[in-house]
Amino acid sequence: MINNLLENAVKYSDKENPISITLAKKHGVVIMQVADQGIGIPENEKKMIFKKFYRIGNEPTRKKQGTGLGLYICALIAAEHRADIIVKANKPKGSIFEVNFKV
Repeated sequence: MINNLLENAVKYSDKENPISITLAKKHGVVIMQVADQGIGIPENEKKMIFKKFYRIGNEPTRKKQGTGLGLYICALIAAEHRADIIVKANKPKGSIFEVNFKV
């Protein structure tokens, strides 16, 4: 899961932009975040990206090679660990993928 989230962050970001990984514990939840400053994900597509074979329909995304399975597999792995995975906007641009593990 971590490998896929990092590969996506690299794939959809410029080489100069930083990617960060954080791990924290808050209120009995371990929170892992992978944040980038890449092209981001449109709000109306965020609910779909964890579905099997789904790829965002915009031109910058379509130019990148992929099958639409990576985030689907991440969601399966998260579920196996009884965790939730979500995506949030990283202001001013990019995405934050957050995995919440209940302990």
